[in-house]
Formats: sequence, structure tokens, C-alpha cells
Amino acid sequence: MSEVGSGNSNSTFAFPIEGSVKTSGGVLRVRKSPVDGEVLGKLSNGAALSLIGETNGWYMINYKGHTGYISGDYVSLSSSWKIAVTINNSNMKDEIVSYLKDKGLTPSIEKIGS
Repeated sequence: MSEVGSGNSNSTFAFPIEGSVKTSGGVLRVRKSPVDGEVLGKLSNGAALSLIGETNGWYMINYKGHTGYISGDYVSLSSSWKIAVTINNSNMKDEIVSYLKDKGLTPSIEKIGS
């Protein structure tokens, strides 16, 4: 699980999330750590991804048995996926919806349980 948000909430997004590499025909570097980490390898444009976490705009993936990081600027998220969110802060729903919209998604909120 990867947490999104701040404050005294218990909000979590459930990973993995499916996506693909979106470059202008080039390759996307997979790094050992975000920003300027050692390059572990490269992914071709359009390569399918299973994202296992997110931190500061970088997605975590499993790359050849290692945790790798790729820039979120070059990832297209699947248009259809579900997340499980626990919200204990009334402002958190708006923050989560804003986050998803920033990622190019159109969230649909469904309350489960009481």
C-alpha cells in the first residue's frame, strides 16, 4: 500500500495499478532510486507496467527482481482500475479526487459499508 495525503488521516491507495510507458518514441529509464539514481535498465514506449507504489511523482515497479523507479511524467495510467480508500478525515476525499484528476483520471466515488 502507498499512502497519499497528509494530516491525521488513514487514507491509502491499493496498488498494483496498471499503466504503460508514454514517451515520444524513446525509452524510459528505470532507476534504483528516484530522480538521479543509478539506471537499472530501460523500458520501450508502450511497455505495460504494474505500478506497486508512488512517491513524489515517481512510480515504483518490480524490474527484473528489483524495485525500480520511473518518472510519473512518462506513465499513462489504465483508464479502468479500482482503489480501496479508507477516509478518516473529511477533507481527504477532495484531496484524493484532486490527485486522481491530476493523473488524468475521472474518479467515481462509491461508499461501501456504513
